[in-house]
Amino acid sequence: MVGVGAIITGFFAVMLWTLAAERQIKRIRRLYFESVMRQKIGWFDTHESGELSTRFSEDMHVILDGIGDKMATMIQWVTTFIVAFIIAFISEWKLSLASVAFCPVLVVVVAFMTRWLQTISRREAQSYASAGAVAEEVFLSIRTVMAFNGQTKECERYNENLKHANRQAYRKGIATGLGQSVYWFFIYSASAVAFWYGTYLIRNGEPEFEPGKTLTIFMGVMIGAMSLGQAFPTLEVIGNARGAAEKVYEIIEQKSEIDFSSKEGGILEKVEGNILFKDLYFTYPARPDVQVLKRLSLEVRKGQTVALVGSSGCGKSTGIQLLQRFYNPEQGEVKTTCSDNIIAQS
Repeated sequence: MVGVGAIITGFFAVMLWTLAAERQIKRIRRLYFESVMRQKIGWFDTHESGELSTRFSEDMHVILDGIGDKMATMIQWVTTFIVAFIIAFISEWKLSLASVAFCPVLVVVVAFMTRWLQTISRREAQSYASAGAVAEEVFLSIRTVMAFNGQTKECERYNENLKHANRQAYRKGIATGLGQSVYWFFIYSASAVAFWYGTYLIRNGEPEFEPGKTLTIFMGVMIGAMSLGQAFPTLEVIGNARGAAEKVYEIIEQKSEIDFSSKEGGILEKVEGNILFKDLYFTYPARPDVQVLKRLSLEVRKGQTVALVGSSGCGKSTGIQLLQRFYNPEQGEVKTTCSDNIIAQS
């Protein structure tokens, strides 16, 4: 009966957690995409499209793995750990107390290793996202790369990001191996203490202590400790998911100054007439040290044809982008003078 119950509850645990995870990841994908679409153009100047698409695909799978059946598995092992220790303490509290003296150390080790793995996983995900951004950029402009014979340079850029990711993977392997080694060292130490102290209690004729309880307590402590060990790999997966989710939710919670979905501010029912640029100052977010516009004042009347002439980078297209409100000016106003409706100001 116990085995049948375990099969049924295990089936429903995995099924329900997986179903809930799929629904959650669907909602996270939607919120992520909507947040990216709400950002202003200046935000995209400092965030490569390849990095965004990599997070939309790979990081979502990491999050799904961390909130799905791995969570059910972790709960199962942790519950086994708790129940096994309860049975051991009910049988003989003195021997159980001596056996579990190493548990606080184990908890500290597991917590430290999980935190360490989470940090490494976050850095590794960032490296892979940067590498993916380089690959997508090169593939989209492969003709230009071929024309200027830039294949070697682009391969070096891609490999540099992979080298950083490889270093993080090495660190993750060392952290995992070191954590497992320390964990099992304390597990076997606890087993040795349990057998030694159990023998000591039997020899000294401890009242109400039966020799058979030694095996019960030992098995309870061992099963509980091994269950905690089985939960350790799932904690690594959950740590990876937390590291990936940190960057994803950072983008989801990112607020934009120019948000198409915002209901704040007025809506111009009719835009016509003269266009006025008044004392405009502007620098691009990706190039904050280059002043593109400085005290630009320009008026264009209705029906008038105006040509903006100048060298590359003098601000010709920048003025049009400010008019389209791709950006907000640092100082000054952009408005229609016939109705005095301000399109953008700072």
